[in-house]
Amino acid sequence: MSQVALETSVYDGLPSVLVLADSDAGIERLARAAEAAGCRVSDRVRIGEAAERLERQVAMDAVLLAVEEDH
Repeated sequence: MSQVALETSVYDGLPSVLVLADSDAGIERLARAAEAAGCRVSDRVRIGEAAERLERQVAMDAVLLAVEEDH
């Protein structure tokens, strides 16, 4: 991440949530729910990319997961 990106990141004290789902509809549904609950969505990721994304996450308050299909 560039220095400019770090300087412009906004962390407003809201609980941070990482959204993971196996469909775009699931991602959007969980993200809307998290935002409606007053949370900051740190990222929206497909389940197949979750392990790599979690390795980069320094800290989070919650992970929301939607699994709609058998895997």
